[in-house]
Amino acid sequence: RSLSYELGLQYFKALNEDYRFFAGAVMSTTDKLNAERTQIIRSYTGGDDNENFRDTALFIENEGIDLDYAPLFGVGFAFEKKLKWIINLDLKTRAWNNDIANGIEQANNQMILLGYEKFTDMRAFGSYFKRMGYRAGVNYNSSVVRINNEDIQQFGISFGIALPLRKSFSTLNLGVELGRRGKDDSGLTQEDFFNFQVGVTINDKWFIQRKYD
Repeated sequence: RSLSYELGLQYFKALNEDYRFFAGAVMSTTDKLNAERTQIIRSYTGGDDNENFRDTALFIENEGIDLDYAPLFGVGFAFEKKLKWIINLDLKTRAWNNDIANGIEQANNQMILLGYEKFTDMRAFGSYFKRMGYRAGVNYNSSVVRINNEDIQQFGISFGIALPLRKSFSTLNLGVELGRRGKDDSGLTQEDFFNFQVGVTINDKWFIQRKYD
């Protein structure tokens, strides 16, 4: 039930007739967000296979709190060959620094994203593969949560293709991402994940007023 905002700037420069350079920045200030919190602390007896609830030591329901929303700062750069390809680099950090519970805290979140895209070429004749677009990227995220002084880091790689639809300027976009979050060490859990993405970019000229019928 609160509002926050981010401010961004972008700079563009044509290096020559074929190449362009982009630079951008985004930032926000520290905000206080209105929130509610419910805390429950219970004790149990027995072991992992035979656990019995004993009593409730603490129960606070819907407690009104002010939540610090960490400031964000990010920069990005891109280098493009017109109508051919583009390379992007994004760097972002959000300065969290709050204790959540015993041994768990919010850590400074850092993200690094590097991507490459070869654009679809609708003007290419002959082979269908020459008209296709290709994408690839790598990403790193230090995550927000730190447990027992260990950051829950995430790494990922992604690949994608853009398939032009026949008799149209639209494309069907397919992508896959492979990643790993956390690690199987220091009492933590490692998660390996796979994401598959499907999307459609509609880029047609509709409602054209014809000069001749």
